[in-house]
Amino acid sequence: MAISDAAVDLLDVPQLAALFHVTRGAIRKALREGRLPGLRHGRRWFVRRSTFDRWLEDQEHAAGGGSVRPAVRATSDDVARALAP
Repeated sequence: MAISDAAVDLLDVPQLAALFHVTRGAIRKALREGRLPGLRHGRRWFVRRSTFDRWLEDQEHAAGGGSVRPAVRATSDDVARALAP
């Protein structure tokens, strides 16, 4: 995998906050506490898209739902439950 391909496979905190419709601080806190899997490089956090997709599917299954379909977006309540301690 080339470096440019790897960079495309990473989501950063602003991208995750936009996906979840939460603050950047909420995403950073979830990453620090291990509730959201991520990689830290210096002061910046990243999540591999493949890891994020698996995590989101695990959250869906834990909530009693079926498989995640790409066209379905999680609601703010779903995200809040997934990021709750």
